[in-house]
Amino acid sequence: MSLAAGVAHTLALKSAGTVRSWGDNTYGGLGNGTFNSSTTPVTVSGLTGVLGLFGGNGDSLALLTDGTVKSWGYNNLGQLGNATISNTGTPTPGAVSGLTGVVGLAGGRFHGLALKADGTVRSWGDNY
Repeated sequence: MSLAAGVAHTLALKSAGTVRSWGDNTYGGLGNGTFNSSTTPVTVSGLTGVLGLFGGNGDSLALLTDGTVKSWGYNNLGQLGNATISNTGTPTPGAVSGLTGVVGLAGGRFHGLALKADGTVRSWGDNY
């Protein structure tokens, strides 16, 4: 089990490769299909085989065992990496576009970073 802390939400990776989250959910960063905040852990929808997590400013990222990355939550500057922008957020996990072979994951306030198996790094989101 491991934890990742966002600005106002927390993610917990369980030993079975599933994820629970709690805290502010204004933009869907808890990933449970709602925009309702929670003081107790809720299950992130549809995630299995998770290896690593990142919590951002209302957004969340998960690295999966197949080397892909899922994202959900706030997406005002493209931090979900799905070629969209949304001020309302995305409350369920979706794929980061065109990203495979990932072995490491990180991020910042409004961006995501992925280390690929070939040693290259991909980034998306705010470039400020």
